[in-house]
Amino acid sequence: MVARALQVAAELDLFTHLASGPVHMRELATRLKVDRRGLEALLVVCTSLHLIERTDRGYRTVDSAADLLAADRPGNLSPLLAGASGLYRDWESLGQVIRNGEAAAPSQREKGAEALRAFHMEMHRAAIPVAQTVAGAVDLRAAKLLLDIGSGVGTFALAFCQRYPALHATLLDFPDVIAVAQDLLAQSHLAGQIQTVGVDYHQHPLPAGQDVILLCNVLHQEDDEHVQQLLRKTRAALHTKGILVVLDAVLDDDKCGPLSVALGALNQMIHHTGATYYTAAELIRWLKGAGFTQVERKPFPFPNQALLIASTA
Repeated sequence: MVARALQVAAELDLFTHLASGPVHMRELATRLKVDRRGLEALLVVCTSLHLIERTDRGYRTVDSAADLLAADRPGNLSPLLAGASGLYRDWESLGQVIRNGEAAAPSQREKGAEALRAFHMEMHRAAIPVAQTVAGAVDLRAAKLLLDIGSGVGTFALAFCQRYPALHATLLDFPDVIAVAQDLLAQSHLAGQIQTVGVDYHQHPLPAGQDVILLCNVLHQEDDEHVQQLLRKTRAALHTKGILVVLDAVLDDDKCGPLSVALGALNQMIHHTGATYYTAAELIRWLKGAGFTQVERKPFPFPNQALLIASTA
């Protein structure tokens, strides 16, 4: 119930309306064109969660919540939160998925071009600080060629190209995803450093001689057999002294948590047959099995995520 209340607040853009200063409830109801009593009940929920506070001059979004949920803030997660309402429908199929092991809800690509675009742009906005942190943690001063597999709209490649002007990147993803990426790149001053290839990376050969390959938030979409196949494929596409950068959410090594990643694994299974989250130990073992002789897990400030740097040098 709490999650659904927050989704509706995000759909109404409530946190943005209250981020610039206090607004009395009646005025807010008029702005949002909603029922006053319903709005008041929603405000009480948000106030009890310490996302909104009530003052003598009306309601306002608290500063820490505004940084995450107001539309004018760089880390705005409200579109992601509002867009998650469709998960309620998808999760009705969870019992069926557990019983037969087959995905039962449409993936984002199967929901149509508009939904796919909205999803990837939401993911892009949410991932920008993560991508910037990854780019700051990996030294690519000597690199020239970067391949971003399962790139989405290119959030991680953009972060690296911003940091390393001599770098030239290739985004590799399905054609309908690359179409969204091209629209984003058209607005970027980094477009000259980035080219796009719209193919199924499972079926298409990878361009050889890469100095660095990114697999960021990709491996959880694959079953363990395809993860290992993809790692071997990336190993073959790297330059002799090239590196592979893997970023993904991970389960604890004892597979007793964390809860957020465990729930994410169920969500992946609902939408992609065979998909799940793995432990860092599993990923490291598979990287070494694919021929990477050195695998380092870098310290990473975002919880429940593993940043792995693999090489053969």
